[in-house]
Amino acid sequence: MLAMTGHAKKLSDLGIVIPNRLGINRVLQSLPPSYKNFVMNYNMQNMNKELPELFGMLKAAEIEIKKEHQVLMVNKTTSFKKQGKSKGKFKKGGKKAATPPMKPKNSPKPDAECYYCKEKGHWKHNNDEDPATYEEAMMSPDSNKWQEAMKSEMGSMYDNKVWTLVDLPDSRKAVENKWIFKRKTDADGMEHWTAVKNILKYLKRTKDMFLCYGGDQELVVNGYTDASWNTDPDDSKSQSGYVFILNGAAVSWASSKQCTVAKSSTESEYIAASEASSEAVWMKRFIVELGVVPSALDPLIIYCDNMGAIANAQEPRSHKRLKHIKLRYHSIREYIEDGEVKICKVHTV
Repeated sequence: MLAMTGHAKKLSDLGIVIPNRLGINRVLQSLPPSYKNFVMNYNMQNMNKELPELFGMLKAAEIEIKKEHQVLMVNKTTSFKKQGKSKGKFKKGGKKAATPPMKPKNSPKPDAECYYCKEKGHWKHNNDEDPATYEEAMMSPDSNKWQEAMKSEMGSMYDNKVWTLVDLPDSRKAVENKWIFKRKTDADGMEHWTAVKNILKYLKRTKDMFLCYGGDQELVVNGYTDASWNTDPDDSKSQSGYVFILNGAAVSWASSKQCTVAKSSTESEYIAASEASSEAVWMKRFIVELGVVPSALDPLIIYCDNMGAIANAQEPRSHKRLKHIKLRYHSIREYIEDGEVKICKVHTV
């Protein structure tokens, strides 16, 4: 590779320019068989590289080839020999049984005539001029012609409607093993008929049975809200939290930092109760549409442990001490006035 690069440079200095494609093909043809994967990849991707770039790629490929080189270890064979009634005894270093020789492949007779070129002494499938494998076709100088031939053949099959590629329907599932698919399609139906009979037997035996859902306890949704004032020393914001429970099971909950600074613990509790009331109104209207909770028509109760926040939520008038609070947090007053929610006192544990 280095010698060829040097010769090309000398010829270039003398005014004789060698086409880059010709030099690349000459280098690829001179590579040893261990580089066949590299040559095939280069031809398939139709890379247009200069000789120095190709030299760098070959150096990287050489490192990978050395890593992948494997050393085959051949162990000494052992032969087992039965002696009398003893079992499990074997003799090391014994001779291996001779393998019968393979039958020679049929070859054309000297006077046999080729059906393709009408010459004697060879057949068309024994002609060494054409590549025998896909790798040989990609490594040959005429790799572009072989690719065009394959594309032409595939195009001919497509034009003749030998096969048609379609998208997988939504109701179908791809099968990894076509043998399993064939076994299912070629089945005589006995397995499916047995499954159907088992289902019919189950329905016959359980026709007088039924399941009863429900109980004496009425479904009730309650909410709990709380806040921690000035939990973040960096921005002086408080933490809000609420949870809604349906007969002892939590169905909705949240805990988040408030988006505004509260001046007191009462104000932070008021903001948390307002956020919980918005969730309560949405949940109440959703349950009413379901029609499974008879008590959903009543105001949804939210429990709070701060009497100041409860008093401000139940007061329809605005005081000057609460005018600095954002208007969206006063929506709890409208919800209470319309009978959507009801805020009650709960003692702190």
